[in-house]
Amino acid sequence: MADQNRKAIVAAICEQESDEDMGFTVDAMKRPLEALGYEIIGELSVLKIFDKAKVKHDEQVMNKAQLLGKDL
Repeated sequence: MADQNRKAIVAAICEQESDEDMGFTVDAMKRPLEALGYEIIGELSVLKIFDKAKVKHDEQVMNKAQLLGKDL
């Protein structure tokens, strides 16, 4: 699959309050994609989301997700 101009965005939503608390979640999602030849063109880490579907009410996160989607 390498050299096929494949691109990806990695997004993680969690209850933790800092990137440190999230640990290696984003890296763990990126590595297999990169091994398959994908270029990771963006990342989105969303912190402090405790309730189901609450992220859709965070305007800043939704705007960033939309911009990443356009980049993709």
